[in-house]
Amino acid sequence: SGSNTGTLPTPVEVAGGKTQAFYIDGGDRGLVSRWSGSINDIMFENEDLEITRGSAVYDGAFSTGYGGVPGGGFVSVQYNTCPPPPPGAPTASPIVYPTIFPISHPTGSPMTTKSPTDYSNCDSLSLGDSSYRNYPENSGEGGNMFDVIAKTRTISVTSIGFLFNGGIGYSHGFRLYKRKAYGSFEPVQFDPAEWELLINATALSTVESGSNTGTLPTPVEVAGGKTQAFYIDGGDRGLVSRWSGSINDIMFENEDLEITRGSAVYDGAFSTGYGGVPGGGFVSVQYNTCPPPPPGAPTASPIVYPTIFPISHPTGSPMTTKSPTDYSNCDSLSLGDSSYRNYPENSGEGGNMFDVIAKTRTISVTSIGFLFNGGIGYSHGFRLYKRKAYGSFEPVQFDPAEWELLINATALSTVESGSNTGT
Repeated sequence: SGSNTGTLPTPVEVAGGKTQAFYIDGGDRGLVSRWSGSINDIMFENEDLEITRGSAVYDGAFSTGYGGVPGGGFVSVQYNTCPPPPPGAPTASPIVYPTIFPISHPTGSPMTTKSPTDYSNCDSLSLGDSSYRNYPENSGEGGNMFDVIAKTRTISVTSIGFLFNGGIGYSHGFRLYKRKAYGSFEPVQFDPAEWELLINATALSTVESGSNTGTLPTPVEVAGGKTQAFYIDGGDRGLVSRWSGSINDIMFENEDLEITRGSAVYDGAFSTGYGGVPGGGFVSVQYNTCPPPPPGAPTASPIVYPTIFPISHPTGSPMTTKSPTDYSNCDSLSLGDSSYRNYPENSGEGGNMFDVIAKTRTISVTSIGFLFNGGIGYSHGFRLYKRKAYGSFEPVQFDPAEWELLINATALSTVESGSNTGT
């Protein structure tokens, strides 16, 4: 089923007899397309709706580069449809809620507890720089292995910044690993068994601040005097790298830690393609450090909670309400196919505009499937738009003012199931 938008924040209702246009912008990855036929070809049809082939859109939102040639064809629409109940169908029985009786909480004794030891020398800090700088030695790499060396006090790494190789304004897949044991990456850089995957996710690519893993599910503690190796795999987007110097160069340093330049890794996790050349250098480490309190430091004063008094709710009259009309002829359905098929007319497109035509009953579109152009196994950025008014995309395909952005997100690229907008 390719990829999927995921569940739409607000389902798109298409009244019976109406046409709703959609536009999927495949970001810098693009989509797979069937370049043939007519933009009005009915690619998929059932008793509820029709989906047209639509138009291929060049790279860049609402681009006129292709001029409106037929494309698309790898799409699916997930929707609900709830027809009215048949004449004379019974409604649900009333629900009667019982009387509400008084609730009393017994008087409790005062409770005394201590707050955690309060010392103010706990810091949330950052070291490094993952924003773009135009160094003459800049190049690309698939990923970067580097060392974080804690000096005298223990640190807790909470997130890591890095710099995707382009794709600005879109989200791209990455993976973050740490070496399972303390020590440098160098002796184990080509041995996946020595590494633990921390995150397999997506991040937004920017110039000003680079990208960031976001808060790690479990912070990585590095004891004072120890070295912890990390590896960022930049997915099919890759990273920007400074190819110079030595893998042990100290790129960033403060009183708590050092960050080394590290090694450039070729495309593909733990690839030996580069053989361990120096790379990296666009990285930042966010961390906490909380040294113990100095000898004799006072602890916080106890906190005393007051007595808990009884709380009574007055007796209420019984309440009667009706549940919503209960009829079972409501369906959650799907039409179309966004999984890969090897058609002779297959090609690529930046995005696809197409029409969804509701027949006699109203439908509610909940998510849309599509097919990224490669990048299998990673997540990529996409945008989903709908035409603001009912009607085909054709007369407004190059006018952004006529369209409403529904989702700007990421989806996993697969062959068997394609991608999906998500609900």
